Amino acid sequence: MKRLIPQAGKTDVRFIKMVECVALFFLFTTLIFLGCDKKATNSVESPIDYRQEMRNFVQAISAYGRARNAGFIVIPQNGQELVTSNGEADGAPAIDYLNAIDGVGSRDQPYGSIQEALDQRKEDWGQVFLGPGVYREEVVVERDGVWFFPWKQYDVVIEGSFTIRGSDIALRGFVFRSKDKAIVIEATAEGCQVQNNRIVGLTDGGIGIHIEAGALIVGNVVDLRQVDAKNTIGLRLRAGGGALPRVDHNRVAGAATGIVVEPGTASEAAWQLTHNDVRECGSGMRVLGDGVVAKYNRL
Repeated sequence: MKRLIPQAGKTDVRFIKMVECVALFFLFTTLIFLGCDKKATNSVESPIDYRQEMRNFVQAISAYGRARNAGFIVIPQNGQELVTSNGEADGAPAIDYLNAIDGVGSRDQPYGSIQEALDQRKEDWGQVFLGPGVYREEVVVERDGVWFFPWKQYDVVIEGSFTIRGSDIALRGFVFRSKDKAIVIEATAEGCQVQNNRIVGLTDGGIGIHIEAGALIVGNVVDLRQVDAKNTIGLRLRAGGGALPRVDHNRVAGAATGIVVEPGTASEAAWQLTHNDVRECGSGMRVLGDGVVAKYNRL
């Protein structure tokens, strides 16, 4: 089962509090529609218009959040009956409610892929939370400012790859079983973060993380000890002419070569490789250029 729940907003303390409000709304929506008979909303025994009460509640959350953060969004989960005045598909639209929300989430009609979620959401900043499961796709991120998280760390397996071309992208907490390259950060990307991912599968000549731009590469694990693949590389760094990456506290095991640094386009900055752990590899680190600062690595 695949499920994607995209949300937008800057990840500061205010946004976290707002997400908690939205999460509370999801809970209320789910409880009300699980516990109430759709046709009994305005019955004699229950004169309260529960749909309208919920609409008012959502509209108040939306107004409060947007007044404090322009990027705040509201996506009701399983609340399709609130969209029209009578809860039916052919009912009159609830205009005030529709103006207060940014979309409608549904367990029955989630996004079909990560790429689909990216293509349909156009906000300047956003977060994409992936539900547990296996995602078989080659994802290309060309826009800026998207952060990807699993709903629960390491419960999401990517049988494919992530190619990052946009800037300020974060990728955290995923498991990769890939072929050629698992994670690629191209030269056009800047300010990206690749943290706490696990790469456990590559084919012959495969590369765990390929980096051509300035990025924070921290806490990732490339473990190929259970993979029968030749000429693999854990981390390959190739200068793209801009800022250089910081590579810190990563672990590589079972690759033909743990870490490779290639000169690529000349850069005045120095490579920063610190506290990385390379073990059970054919060779630990291969440096093919100058200007590399490598400290406290275990090879």
